[in-house]
Amino acid sequence: MTHYLASFLIFTALACGMLLCLQASPWNRRPDPVLRIDPYVKRRTKPVAGEGLGANLRVLLEPWLTRVRNWYAGAIGDRTHLEKRLRLAGSPLTPEQFRRTQLITAGAGLACGTLLALLLALTRGIGFTRSAALVFCFCLGGALLREWLLSAQIQRRSRQMLREFPALVDMLALAVAAGETPIAAMERLTRICRGTLVDEFSHVLARVQAGDPVGRALAELADRTPLETFARFAQGVAISLERGTPLAAVLRAQAKDVREAAQRELMETAGKREIYMLVPVVFCILPLVVIYAIFPAIAVLRIGP
Repeated sequence: MTHYLASFLIFTALACGMLLCLQASPWNRRPDPVLRIDPYVKRRTKPVAGEGLGANLRVLLEPWLTRVRNWYAGAIGDRTHLEKRLRLAGSPLTPEQFRRTQLITAGAGLACGTLLALLLALTRGIGFTRSAALVFCFCLGGALLREWLLSAQIQRRSRQMLREFPALVDMLALAVAAGETPIAAMERLTRICRGTLVDEFSHVLARVQAGDPVGRALAELADRTPLETFARFAQGVAISLERGTPLAAVLRAQAKDVREAAQRELMETAGKREIYMLVPVVFCILPLVVIYAIFPAIAVLRIGP
């Protein structure tokens, strides 16, 4: 098996070398307009980011990494969908940075799968097909793990917003009913409260102070939140400011709807947990009860004549 593994590694290195030679061949190069025009443009040369082996390797591998990242982004999903998911998760990462981290996790999975495949090949003697399948599964698992973490972050942020929403909306309705404007009420909330929704209110206030209309800032707030109820809240506040309708009653009604939705979700979760609780009862407790009930009878039958 060691000879097969050495042959595979040598063949892989030879194939990579041939691909690099073909890629660097003159007939495969595309004329770069920047390189052709650059000698005729008088401009200040940019300072070199670094020198040595690391800088040379980065310059050499950057086109390949860019192609792999673009191909992976096209295979997984488009940029617009990823930007929306990152906004819903409240992540400061750009789509390029997220894909870069996803490639890193996939590379880590590839390395772990390769080490495990080599260990199993040396100890258990598994074949090449199983080793390749194991390495592929680890690499794919590393890439999907980053997607799962992003989805979990979106769900966690959604639950946190759902817990904070009724109390904040009630406080906002109380401030509006006392005579303050919605913007002044949001400023008061940002001064005395902390939380995810308070950070979103601070972002809205920053956009309004920068000169954006309140309706546009609230619309962007609705796009950044994973809750439909919060999106309806932003739309309701925007419509109330445009048409001059009473806002306190609308906010109280929305807070009541959110509390009722949370109660319904709690009842549904309790119903699901009730079904899950039957699993240990049926498969663990009930067999023990049956054994304790039948064992004395079996013992009596064995002792008897």
